[in-house]
Amino acid sequence: MFKRVFKGGRKGLDKLNVRMLVLLYTIYKYFELYGWPLYGRKKLQKLMFLVEHWDNGRIVKSTGLTGYKFNVWLYGPFSRRLYEDLEFLVDKGFIEEEVIGFDSRQKVENINLGFYDDNGYPKTIYVYKPCKHWEKYLKEIECILSKEKPEVIRRVSLVLEKFGALSPTKLEENINEMLGLNLRLKEKYWGKPMDSYIENEVLSDAKKNKTSYSQADTHR
Repeated sequence: MFKRVFKGGRKGLDKLNVRMLVLLYTIYKYFELYGWPLYGRKKLQKLMFLVEHWDNGRIVKSTGLTGYKFNVWLYGPFSRRLYEDLEFLVDKGFIEEEVIGFDSRQKVENINLGFYDDNGYPKTIYVYKPCKHWEKYLKEIECILSKEKPEVIRRVSLVLEKFGALSPTKLEENINEMLGLNLRLKEKYWGKPMDSYIENEVLSDAKKNKTSYSQADTHR
C-alpha cells in the first residue's frame, strides 16, 4: 500500500473559471453533506455526469450546467477536461488528494482494492477532501454560482442526496443501466460524445416506447 497527499499554494477564487467552481462546489458540498472525503475519481466523474445530464429522473443531453462534455469510455461517461481541472484544483490547494493502493487486502468504502480500477488506475483509489478553509470558500462559491448558474446549486444538491452515498462501482452500474450502456454499445460508441449516444440510443428509444404506448391506447 502507498499513500500520497498533495497540497499546493492556494490562491483566490478569481483564478477559477465557472466550470472549475462547479466542480469544487460539488466536492465541498459532498463533504458538507456526508462528513467524509469523496472516494474515487470514477465516482466524481459519474456524479458530475449526473449534474450535467440528469433532470427530473431522466437522462437528457448536455444542459450546460457544469461546462463539461462527456464521452463514452470503458467505465461509462468520462470527461478528460474534468481530470485536468481536478489536478489544477489540487495543485492550487483548494482540495487535497490522497492516493491509496497496491494493497489488495485493504478495503476503502467496502472496496477491495485488489479488484478495483479507478478509471484506468488498477488497485488504486483517489480520495478527495476540502482544504482547511473550505467552508469560507463554499460560501463564496455559492454566492458566485447563485448569480452565474443558480440552477446548478439545486441540481448538485439533488444529485448528491440521491446518489452520493453509493459506492463508485454501484454508481457506475446505476448510470450505465440508466443509459442502457452495455459492452456492445461501448464498443460501438467508444470515444464518441455522450450527447450522440443519448440522442441515438436513449432518447430515440424513449420516443419509440412513447409511440408504441400511443398506438396501443388507440387500439383499445
